[in-house]
Amino acid sequence: GIFVGGFTSGSTGMATGGAYHGANNGLIDGFLLKINNNGTRQWSTYYGGTGNDYVYGVTCDASSNPCVTGRTESAATIASAGVFQTTRSGAADAFVAKFASGSGAVSFSTYYGGTGVDEGSGIAADAANNLYITGQTNSVINIATAGAPQTSLSGVQDAFVGKLNSTGTTRIWGTYFGSTGSEQGNEVVCNTLTGDAGIIGYTT
Repeated sequence: GIFVGGFTSGSTGMATGGAYHGANNGLIDGFLLKINNNGTRQWSTYYGGTGNDYVYGVTCDASSNPCVTGRTESAATIASAGVFQTTRSGAADAFVAKFASGSGAVSFSTYYGGTGVDEGSGIAADAANNLYITGQTNSVINIATAGAPQTSLSGVQDAFVGKLNSTGTTRIWGTYFGSTGSEQGNEVVCNTLTGDAGIIGYTT
C-alpha cells in the first residue's frame, strides 16, 4: 500500500468512517491517507486540534505502520497518554505520531519541542522501530540531550535531529545541528542495520 500525508482546510471528503479524527478541528488540519496498490482508499483521517496542524513527513516502520511528523499549533488532542512530551511548549511544536497500518488508529502521538517554534520535516525508522526526526527549531531548551554533539542553539534557527523509541515514550537522544546563521533539516534517512542516521537540509 501507499501512505500520503499533508494538510487541508477541507471539511468534507477527507476522513473515512471510524477514522481517528473524523472532522477538521481547526482551520488547517493534517491528514493521513492509505491506498492499496490498485489506488483504492483503505482509510483516511484528519490529524490535529483547534490550531493549525501540518503533516510534512511520512514513513513506515519495520512493521509497515505509518509514522508522521510535522508542525502543530494546537494545545490539545495531539499527545496521547504516557508519551515523551504531553504538552505543547511553545507557539508551535513538532510532533511525532504512529498509526496502525490496518485500521488507522493512533498507536501514539507526542509533541516534540521547546519554548520557541519547532517543526518536523522528515522522519525515518530503524529495524527496531525507533523513530528519527529532523526539522528546524529556534527553541533554547528541550531539544538536545546531555552529551549531544551540539547541546545549544547556535544561530537564529538550527536544524535538529532526535531519536525516539518505538512506543514514543522515551527520547533516546536529541541534538541541534547548526552554526551562527539559519539551518533546517529537510529529510532524514536511517541505516536499518546499524541505526546510523543522516540528514539533508540547508544552511545560510
